[in-house]
Amino acid sequence: MGSRNKLVIIGLDGATFDIIQPMARSGRLPVMAQLLQSGSSGMLGSTYPPLTPPAWTTFSTGKNPGKHGVFDFLTKPYCTDPPANFTNFNSVKCATFWEILRDEGLRFGIVNLPMTYPPPSVEGFVISGMDTPNDRVIFSYPEELIAELRTDGIPYQVRFFPREQRRPKDRKQTLERFFRIEEERKNAFLYLIRKKKWDIFVGVFMLLDKVQHFFWHEHRHHPQSGDAGDEDAICQAYRLIDRFVGDIVSTVDENTYVMLVSDHGFGDVKRIFFINEWLRREGLLTLKKRDPVTFLRHVKLRTIEKTGSQALGRLGLMGLGKILPSRLLTNRFRLYLPAFRYSASSIDWPRTKAYGASYGIYVNLEGRMPHGTVEPGPEYEKTREFIQERLRNFTDTNTGEKPDLELLKKEDVYSGPYVPAAPDLVFDYKKSNVLPSHAFKFSRVFAPRSHFGTHHYEGIFLLRGPGVKPGHRIDGCVIADVTPTLFYLLGQPVPNDFDGNVLKDAFLTDFLQRHPIRFQETVGISLQRGDEGKTYTPEEASEIAEKLRNLGYLD
Repeated sequence: MGSRNKLVIIGLDGATFDIIQPMARSGRLPVMAQLLQSGSSGMLGSTYPPLTPPAWTTFSTGKNPGKHGVFDFLTKPYCTDPPANFTNFNSVKCATFWEILRDEGLRFGIVNLPMTYPPPSVEGFVISGMDTPNDRVIFSYPEELIAELRTDGIPYQVRFFPREQRRPKDRKQTLERFFRIEEERKNAFLYLIRKKKWDIFVGVFMLLDKVQHFFWHEHRHHPQSGDAGDEDAICQAYRLIDRFVGDIVSTVDENTYVMLVSDHGFGDVKRIFFINEWLRREGLLTLKKRDPVTFLRHVKLRTIEKTGSQALGRLGLMGLGKILPSRLLTNRFRLYLPAFRYSASSIDWPRTKAYGASYGIYVNLEGRMPHGTVEPGPEYEKTREFIQERLRNFTDTNTGEKPDLELLKKEDVYSGPYVPAAPDLVFDYKKSNVLPSHAFKFSRVFAPRSHFGTHHYEGIFLLRGPGVKPGHRIDGCVIADVTPTLFYLLGQPVPNDFDGNVLKDAFLTDFLQRHPIRFQETVGISLQRGDEGKTYTPEEASEIAEKLRNLGYLD
């Protein structure tokens, strides 16, 4: 296999076969249906946790978070002291595929791939992804690329969200905005594919993830009639992306490999499990006593909408329902209630042994935290085993519910020099429909998840091109396998320190015999990185935080 094979990778952030396959079978995703018939595909395991930063960084590097150092949206997820610093390209501690291949004469096109801000210099072009704070910074390489697109009538922008609440009040307007931004993204992909020289092009669509975050409740409750005019927001988004994928596929010839990849899947979740409240009830986390000054500093008004009947029940005045008009009981009212907002500063650290962060549990370890209470060594191990055992046996006395969650030790999940930064105990995301939340909320252990969808561990992989088995299903592939497969498709030897493997099952036997997989020893690569903690100004960090709050990742 020559070194000049061409490869287009279309990233579909948050895509799931749970939606793609039934829609494809019903004829509503004709492009993806054709790709499924002509190529090899399979569920693609994500990272722990199945979040955008660690998963796409594993795609970029071929290594697990213990080797690349990105576990979360935060650079130091175990650190609870403000200010928070957010992950970006400067946070990636090992070489990316374009850095490993920089001396092989290959040309790269990388557009909207997360964890690529500030944009690296490559032989080719880069437009950075969701870690870009705003449109005022330099977010392309070469710098003039954005101006070139805008001159050609493509008003490329990085901001996906209007300044709005997490639950959009104007559904139609929000969807139109999302769809318009993604169409501009597609137009940029097509322009760059047609006008620029490249051997590998990577373009990531974020639409499915965003729409599923905002509108999963529609899909859960909407009867799927098959009528395009009657579809929910999520089905509309998948149909739009199907058309965009078709536009891209039709732009390249049949000898160009086409790959679809998602960083994680998406789906329903029945309940939220508040880690820190559970730890508090287990005596592992202690809150400071509330004095009047502390209360006034953290109290805020919370807006809720209730029917008159629900409001009376909340206030313990159900008896009034017998004498009030029925219309007052059924009408909805907006109530403003005081609520105490907890934060990490509310924790009594010298009396705390463990806390929730980065969707896992950290031990309050001496030497890592300013007020660490647990000594490294036997006490640390004993604490982790105690937490694992307590969770296995936990039942909420208020509801009778069990969390349906399992905790794994971090060394059983990760490997590499950056494992110390990982949560000491990691939730097993393969086995549960309960969402662990590290929010500092202390009223209850469980809460229903009624509006937003959430990330699932299994994303998608699909490959079409010469030598690929048609209509074939691959089992057991994970996102770390994509990178060595990428090297193989480009005719390059695979680095022997990658954590994944070439997805041989996707290829015909005679093709593998004619093009055997080659390997290479890893060589030291000089990384061009800035200070990850100084990537953003305070204003830019605030804009990143707003994006993450809109998606529910931050309180």
